[in-house]
Amino acid sequence: MGSRAVKRIEDVRMLRAAQFPEDAGPMAHPDAPGLLHGDRQLLHPDRLREGRRGRAHDARRCSGADGFRKGMDLYFERHDGQAVTSEDFVARHGRRQRRRPDAVPALVHARPARRAWRSQPGVRCEHAAEYELLVRQSTPPTPDQQDKQPLHIPLRMGLIGRDGEPVRVNLSHRQTTECECVLEITEEEQAFVFEDVPERPVASLLRGFSAPVILERALDDDTMRFQMAHDTDAFNRWDAGQTLVRRRVIAFMADLDNGLEPRLPGEDAEAFRRVLASRELDDALKAEALTLPSVEAIGEDLATIEPDRLVTARDAVVRQLAEALEEDLASAWRLRADDREYTLDAASIGRRRLKNLCLSWLGELDRDDYVQHAIDQVQVARNMTDVIAGLRVLTNGDRPQREEELEEFHEKWQHDPLVIDKWLALQATAKRDGVVEDVQRLMEHPAFNRRNPNRIRSLVGAFAMGNFRGFHRADGAGYRLLADFVIELDPVNPQIASRLVQAMIRWRRFDEDRQALMKEQLQRVMQAQECSENTYEVVSRALA
Repeated sequence: MGSRAVKRIEDVRMLRAAQFPEDAGPMAHPDAPGLLHGDRQLLHPDRLREGRRGRAHDARRCSGADGFRKGMDLYFERHDGQAVTSEDFVARHGRRQRRRPDAVPALVHARPARRAWRSQPGVRCEHAAEYELLVRQSTPPTPDQQDKQPLHIPLRMGLIGRDGEPVRVNLSHRQTTECECVLEITEEEQAFVFEDVPERPVASLLRGFSAPVILERALDDDTMRFQMAHDTDAFNRWDAGQTLVRRRVIAFMADLDNGLEPRLPGEDAEAFRRVLASRELDDALKAEALTLPSVEAIGEDLATIEPDRLVTARDAVVRQLAEALEEDLASAWRLRADDREYTLDAASIGRRRLKNLCLSWLGELDRDDYVQHAIDQVQVARNMTDVIAGLRVLTNGDRPQREEELEEFHEKWQHDPLVIDKWLALQATAKRDGVVEDVQRLMEHPAFNRRNPNRIRSLVGAFAMGNFRGFHRADGAGYRLLADFVIELDPVNPQIASRLVQAMIRWRRFDEDRQALMKEQLQRVMQAQECSENTYEVVSRALA
């Protein structure tokens, strides 16, 4: 109903933030049932849902929209009202779907590869591209499965000329007028040769995130900026910007370690300026492109996560980008900060999204006029989206208006549970030094109910899962807060408790000091007198 590209980017951001780290951590497991704990079979409902989404997307990529629709029609016709398995889903599509005409045939039958996809967690893909595209795939072993089979990976791709125009795909003497194709990767290594390419193109790979894989490419910064400007696939335009920023944050970390003053290349700022000024992209896509990768996402690129260094480097990149684009951001905000009537159409939603994204960037500069813009949005209150965006700018800072506006908001909305959930989450995710103490104070606030799952998620869950800098504070106060709460909650609500404690289960990914602090709190949870089976399973696997 809005933007297919924006929805896809949102889905991918969620997968990379939640599913990929789980696949790389102690809770990695196949999406099909079969893992046992004691005498109980663990069905992992979250993974089952994600696995089905992945298989549905795989089937659609390989068969095209029409073939996928026919397979789904048959699936519902045969199984409506029944208890079904993943094999039923695969069987219905395997019988009816025809391979889309632009798909390069697989060298082996697809079904064994699809079965491998369902039975093993995670995939990693490496490649390098010239006129010949060489694709390699590998999956690291996991504790429950050492021998990984090649997966069936639909790799949607196109070629872009150096003039920024799409290049016709002419693959191995197969004449076509198409500028895009789907390569079916079914072996550990496969090569594809593109002919009649007048100059070395830029390969636009994994378009639309056609498979849930990690794609590793040796591309220079100029190529990333080129894709940001010219890639005809909206997802890849966005992903190029994300990759560029992740790379820049890591470079800033190295500069800081060496005592150097990190500086953002002017070409980076210009690339983002072109995105903001683009006439091809709608406001919703611009907002996505200007939403920079989180510290959690960047941390996945590091061998060892050191939160203080990572947060400092990312803050420096954000501030330098905001300073370089200040005039452009302020102009874009003013163009959209009007009094037009509130509507829920896609264009208006995108307009508000970009306006508030610009305000958040300007808020990083902590200047009086931009803080006043945030206060005005809160007080004018034309819609909740604008109010929350303005409050977020205030909540992240230490201006005297912060407490006043938060209190007035609570007084106005205290009888609306969903809005109070937002009020709690705003404060729990604030980028402030004293956020741990804020959360502790809010846990005693009348608005917080220790037995209400939504309240717990909005405050404790938002803090542990959504506030990297606060939760991973160097003194371990965030870890202690979470462990204390999990121990208290576990006898009453083990489902929520076992979910919350997962914020610490990847403790081995961090520096030695944080490892010791998290491990200590995990041991406290596991040794608690009333530790539930749910929580014990999660923590014991993390410590094993």
